[in-house]
Amino acid sequence: MPKNAGRDLLLRKLDCAVIRVFHDMRHALGRDPVDTVSAVFIEGDPIYETSGFHEKTHVQVWVCNPSVIKAVFHVREDSLAI
Repeated sequence: MPKNAGRDLLLRKLDCAVIRVFHDMRHALGRDPVDTVSAVFIEGDPIYETSGFHEKTHVQVWVCNPSVIKAVFHVREDSLAI
């Protein structure tokens, strides 16, 4: 069984396996394939008391079908608002 590992469990091998099984199950049932899967990961401490926002909350996108990628954009660091 794969395990999530690494610093802050950021190597998400188990999470990837779950998505692959889901994808394989759809295929076995004759369902249309899934092009992408996205998920919210709520991690870290709340940014203030009673906050729904956490320090490391992020969204991950898994692309099952690379042909749906139309472009890749790189954001310059000086463009990030922090």
